[in-house]
Amino acid sequence: MARSKKGTLKHLLATLNIEEPEDVEDIVAEVVNARLAIDAANSDQEHRMLVAKWDDVIRLISSNNPSYCVLDLEDKGMQDAEVSLISQALGQNRVFLRCNLAKNNLTSDAGQCIASMLLQNSTLTDLDLMNNALAADGAEVIMAAVRPNLALNCNSMLKSLNLRNNGLGLEGAKAVAECLAFNPNLKAQTSLTLLDLMGNMLGPKGANVLARALESNRSITALELSSNKLGISGAKVISEAVRQNTTLTALNLWNNWQGAEGFDHMADMLSCNTTITSLGLAGNGGGFEGLMSICDGLQQATIPKTTTAPGYSQGSLTQLDISQNLIDFEGAKVLAAHLKNDSLLTTIILKKNELKDEGVAVLADALAQNQVLTKLDLGFNGVGTDGARALSQALATNNSILQVDLGSNPILLADVSGLRDSCDHEFLKNNLPRNQRSGEYAPVAFDRRLLIGFNGLANDRLNVWTSSHSHNVH
Repeated sequence: MARSKKGTLKHLLATLNIEEPEDVEDIVAEVVNARLAIDAANSDQEHRMLVAKWDDVIRLISSNNPSYCVLDLEDKGMQDAEVSLISQALGQNRVFLRCNLAKNNLTSDAGQCIASMLLQNSTLTDLDLMNNALAADGAEVIMAAVRPNLALNCNSMLKSLNLRNNGLGLEGAKAVAECLAFNPNLKAQTSLTLLDLMGNMLGPKGANVLARALESNRSITALELSSNKLGISGAKVISEAVRQNTTLTALNLWNNWQGAEGFDHMADMLSCNTTITSLGLAGNGGGFEGLMSICDGLQQATIPKTTTAPGYSQGSLTQLDISQNLIDFEGAKVLAAHLKNDSLLTTIILKKNELKDEGVAVLADALAQNQVLTKLDLGFNGVGTDGARALSQALATNNSILQVDLGSNPILLADVSGLRDSCDHEFLKNNLPRNQRSGEYAPVAFDRRLLIGFNGLANDRLNVWTSSHSHNVH
């Protein structure tokens, strides 16, 4: 056996063109060096193939072929050299409308290349830079490229910018705020209308500088500020700014604070704002008290405004996301009481709360009287047979509801015999797909956070990169 192993080793060494060494340590070292040489050769080959691929992409961008208007380079392992070449090509391109450079670990150096491209390009309207490493320095040069200035050297076409998860911090927030603030000397605004700043560690101080910019901004219509640790003080300054803002229509503040106090500030804003139609407050632990504040604010907003008292105006909110807020039976009763008299809300997201059958039953009773609500998300709420039956009975008299989502609730066909076929709205048919093995209707896996009202900002990302009427470049 020993001779066989020795012969195999000699054969291996001969194959690798290695002279037989004197001891085992030398053998190991020689084999490792040979392996590294092979890996280096393979890596060099892969690099040449990658260069050829990028050459093809750059050639296509430079062709200005009108058949292509969407450039999708998400998660392509781009390096600074590729970013520089692609940015130069895009600077001269006159057909691409949307560009996706997400998930490429782009640094502030890449940010400088992108900023230079924006100063030359005159057609891009949507730019996705999500999940990169631009940091404050990268954000500063990019925002400067879309900020009006005395030299009139800025991009005036870009409408949608996604800077999600780029580590901007306070300094990055300052750069964004400087861009968003109205310039009284130029009497000009940035062209941006949709801005995603989720997950950038802005903190309360970052919220403060953004709030001051929002007071004067008249271009942004959708703003994503989720998961930025804004805190209660951040909620306060943002709500005060939005009270004065007359163009913002969609605001998402998911996962920024814990407790009802932040909801009090949002309620004050809702009581007098006339433009916000979509508000996301998921994951902020508002509970019963927080929901009560929101309902009070909405009620104040819809009071007939014949009075001259300051602070009163017609409400506008139609879409509300209050998922993950510890809302239980008591909270359901508060919401149900509001829905019986509400004339504005068309969409309510209540996913991942603690409603259970009892809470859904009181909501169902309110739906029998409400003829405005069209979409209701009740996923992940521990709803069983009784809750589903109550909803079915409510829908028999409700003519407005178009979609009820009961995803990921313990409802089986065996528990609700006849319910699926008797429901005119077929919400069980749509939300409880058949389990082919058991023949029953098992709960659907529904694990997405709906970012309501953002048109292009849905499902946790800037979802504007595909179109049935356009071609993508991958």
